[in-house]
Amino acid sequence: MADSEPRQQWLFPYPNPLSARFEADFWKSIPQDPGIYRMRGATGELLYVGKAKNLRTRLLSYRRARPHAVSRKIVRLVHLIRSIEWEVTPDEASALLRENELLRTLDPPFNSQNTRPQTYFFIGLRHLGTEVRLRLTTEPSAQGDLLYGAFKGRGQVERAFGALLRVVWATTSQGARWEMPARLTRYRPPRLCTLPLPEGEEWFRDFKRFLEGRDTGLLLRLTGRLLGNEAIPRFAYGMIQADLETLSRFHEVRLLRHRALRLKHGVRGRLIAQEKIDDLIALEALQDRRLRTKKKD
Repeated sequence: MADSEPRQQWLFPYPNPLSARFEADFWKSIPQDPGIYRMRGATGELLYVGKAKNLRTRLLSYRRARPHAVSRKIVRLVHLIRSIEWEVTPDEASALLRENELLRTLDPPFNSQNTRPQTYFFIGLRHLGTEVRLRLTTEPSAQGDLLYGAFKGRGQVERAFGALLRVVWATTSQGARWEMPARLTRYRPPRLCTLPLPEGEEWFRDFKRFLEGRDTGLLLRLTGRLLGNEAIPRFAYGMIQADLETLSRFHEVRLLRHRALRLKHGVRGRLIAQEKIDDLIALEALQDRRLRTKKKD
């Protein structure tokens, strides 16, 4: 029930409404097994879906919730709950996968994560002779491009895509009056952009290896080209350096993880389906927690 919202301060004792709405026998009837639970409101509407390693322990935590210890969102949820259902699963991993399935299909109002995988991005790449076409899309159809993804974190992916467009443009920009196109400097980058490609087939190969999460040879190649472009004015150095750092972080945080997930879970090809990426990330997080627990023991 962790939440980043500020805690609400109460001057008087707080009567948790769940204690009055559900008798002691109800709480005792909850199994101490892994599973998922659904919380519903007065008209039977679904409010929240959660998963638990131990259903009884997790659900009892809502009965014990107090405003000084939980977020306002949890306080609002507790006041709206009129019924609680649960479903036992074979293990915690199964509970994770079942929770993600329900979040995708039901989109409960009190859940915020993993409810809209159809918004996760793909990056499209296409070689057009002396140019490269880069696409940012939520559609898994290729449209003539090589596709990479799906990638979570819309803001981070948009920032990395914008940085890639600017850096590639800067490598080949010439002229006495150096000025980056306004469309490349906006907060949200264009979804489709065709840019001059530096000479040599090896450039496109490095693009593919970078987006596949294989290596950062593209960034080294781009850096070398940027250093040799005397048309770039000094005032642009800071922006270009920041963009290169953004791309390096994107490779480390998104592209390497994506490649590791594909290899570990036997995903063929470059793509992980939008509806599958949450499951694989959740399973990895569960395995990491188990490893940390073993090390502590």
